[in-house]
Amino acid sequence: MTFGGGSLTSGQDALHAEGTVENITLTSTQVTGNNGWLIQSLASGTVPSVVNLSASDSTLMTGAAFSDSISTLNVALGSPSTWSMTGNSVVTTTTNAGVIEYAAPVAGIYKTLTTNDYVGQSGAIKLNTWLGNDSSPSDKLVINGGAASGTTTLDIANTGGPDALTTDKGILVVETINGGSTAVGAFVLSSPVTAGGYSYALYRNTNGNWYLSNNPKDWRGSGGGATAVPALNPAALALLAVALALMVFRQRRW
Repeated sequence: MTFGGGSLTSGQDALHAEGTVENITLTSTQVTGNNGWLIQSLASGTVPSVVNLSASDSTLMTGAAFSDSISTLNVALGSPSTWSMTGNSVVTTTTNAGVIEYAAPVAGIYKTLTTNDYVGQSGAIKLNTWLGNDSSPSDKLVINGGAASGTTTLDIANTGGPDALTTDKGILVVETINGGSTAVGAFVLSSPVTAGGYSYALYRNTNGNWYLSNNPKDWRGSGGGATAVPALNPAALALLAVALALMVFRQRRW
């Protein structure tokens, strides 16, 4: 099944498979499921679906994706195509050379993309995060039993969080479950992440999870290594310089 150019909009699932094998190719196409579902891969009784969805050449896909436990849904996003993910999604394999953009949270509800395997091909993931302390909510990528490899940039949008110190591990943005794993260097920040007086670094913990942290002690001995060193932002550095100058002045007076 191939769609080239134009738009595809449905009042139900934009794309749907039930007990079938489908190879779907989208080229320069806009696809939207008005019921919130971009695609579902579902079994018909005991007969699973197997769906391979490929998007390329500036395709824009909007909606959530879901595969049930016995079916398969493989999503391959080419450059410079975009998947605007509007709800929690569950797929089998994600290959990303484009952009996966999580829609902004509504009523404080953040979103999760759960995939068995993830392959980054210099793609990007745009996450929404409340930049505060360790308990702050965030969109997440979850690796379920498989592996995350390749290289992907994470673009973090602050949804209004205050400046607060992280004191444990930090804010979880990539999670491994059921024996999942992530490669060292699989994720990097696309640009500095700041809130208030703090800058957040991205680091990989020994369990393969990735966190945003503004406290170096969060990752000491983690075995992962941060992609950036957290530091005070320029405004906070200026205040610190003034404070240090006052301390020196007072010491000289005495």
